[in-house]
Amino acid sequence: MSEPTQRSTPMPPWLVLACVMVFAAMVQLRLALNPGYFSHDELQWGVLSQAAGFSELPWVGWLDVDTFQWRPLTFNLWLPISHLLFDSPRLFHTLWVLIGSAMATALAGLLLRLGLTTFMTIVAGWAFALNPYAVYVHGWVGTLADLIWVGLALCLAHLVLSLHRRGSHGIGVALIGFALTSLALMAKEAAVVMPALLALTWFAAGRSTTVAWATGGSALAAIGYLALRLDVLLNPSEAAYATSIGFVPRNLMAYVLFPLRPSSFEIQGFLPIGIAQLVVSSLLWLGLAWFVLRVSPRLGLLLLAGAPLALAPVLPLEMMSNQYAYGASAWVVGCVALAADRMRRPSRALVLVVMAVSLWHGQNISKEMAHIGERQMNFHGSLADLLPMSREPLKLYVPESDRWIYGRLTHEVPSWHGIPVAGRLQWVDREKAHFIVSDDGSLQSAQP
Repeated sequence: MSEPTQRSTPMPPWLVLACVMVFAAMVQLRLALNPGYFSHDELQWGVLSQAAGFSELPWVGWLDVDTFQWRPLTFNLWLPISHLLFDSPRLFHTLWVLIGSAMATALAGLLLRLGLTTFMTIVAGWAFALNPYAVYVHGWVGTLADLIWVGLALCLAHLVLSLHRRGSHGIGVALIGFALTSLALMAKEAAVVMPALLALTWFAAGRSTTVAWATGGSALAAIGYLALRLDVLLNPSEAAYATSIGFVPRNLMAYVLFPLRPSSFEIQGFLPIGIAQLVVSSLLWLGLAWFVLRVSPRLGLLLLAGAPLALAPVLPLEMMSNQYAYGASAWVVGCVALAADRMRRPSRALVLVVMAVSLWHGQNISKEMAHIGERQMNFHGSLADLLPMSREPLKLYVPESDRWIYGRLTHEVPSWHGIPVAGRLQWVDREKAHFIVSDDGSLQSAQP
C-alpha cells in the first residue's frame, strides 16, 4: 500500500481532530435542538421501547436470519436508547449529532494519517459532516443502522492502516476483517460492500499483504451472510424494496447529482430534473473527476469505482433514500480531499464550488428537518388533547404540499404517549374536516 509522504503539521493531531469534532457539532446545533421527530420509524420504536425496564423490552432475536430486515445489532441498541431518550427529543438528537460529528472526526483522522495536510483534513471533516446525505442521517434518529455500519467500516480502515504500518498480516488480520464486517452486517445489509471496497483499495493502493488478509476475512463474513440471507433479500416482503437492474442507471444518476440541487429535500422523486441543471451538475462532477484523475490515477480509480461500489446494494432498488448514500459520501469526500491536497488553484476552485453547493444543500435539509420536528411535536400534542375527548375518528385536512409529512408521522403509529392513535384519524377534504393542520403542525378548528 503506497502512502503519501506525511507533511509537517502546525497543529498536533489531537487538536486538528478536536477542531473537526467541535465545529461539526456546533454547526449542527439546529439538528440537536430539534424538538420533535421526522418519521414513523422512531415513533413506532418509541412505542415499543416504553417498557417498565430494560428486561421487559421486546428484544430482537439474534438468529432470526429469515426476517427481511435482520438488523439485530441496530434494533437491540435502538430499543434501550429509545427507552432512555424518546421522551426527550433534544437529547436524542444531540446524541445523533455527536455520533455524526465523531464519524466526521474518524474520517478526518484517517485522512490525516494518510498524509493529508492540517487544513485539508479539517475541511474534509467538515465537508463530510455537513453534506446533504450526512445531515439527513444526523438529523433523523431512525438512521442508527447507517451510523453503525459506516462507523465500523471507518474503524476497520484505521485498524488495517495501523496493522499495515506494523507489517502485520495473517490470520489475526483476517479475523479482524471478519469480526468487524460481521458486526456491520448485523447492523445493515449495506455493509456487504465492505470487502469490495477493501479489495479496490488493495488493487489501487499498492497491493498490501495486510489489506489482502483483511479483505479475505471481510469477504468470508459477507459470503456467509449472503449464503444465509440471499433468498430472503431477493424476495422482499415490502413493495418499497422491489428490485430491478433497470433502476441502476437512474439511481446512480440521482445519487450523483442530488448534492448539487440545494432545493431538494429528499432524493426520492428527485428525477427528472431540468436540462440546464442536468448539464451544469454533470459538468461539475465530470470536471471534478477529471482533475482527480490528473492528480492521481489511483485516486481517480478509487473515486470512480468506489462510489458506485459503496452504493451497489441500493442501486437496483425502486425506492431511493438519502441515508443510503451516507457511506458513499464519506468515500467521495476522502478521495477528493486526498486529491485536492495536490491540486493547483484552478482545480481547487472547482472543488470549493462543489463543496459550497453541497454544504448549502445540507443546511437547507437541516432547516427542513427542524421544521418537521416542530410540526410533529405540535401535531401529536394537539392529538393528545383532542383524542381523549372524541369517540369518533378525527377528520383532518392538510394541504397537499404537506400530506407526505403527516402521512409518515401517522403511518402504522399505534399511539402517542399512551394515547391510541391508530384508526382514530381520517384525512378528508377541507369541507368535511373537523380540524385543519396549520403550518406549525397544530390542529385548528375548521369551523368559522
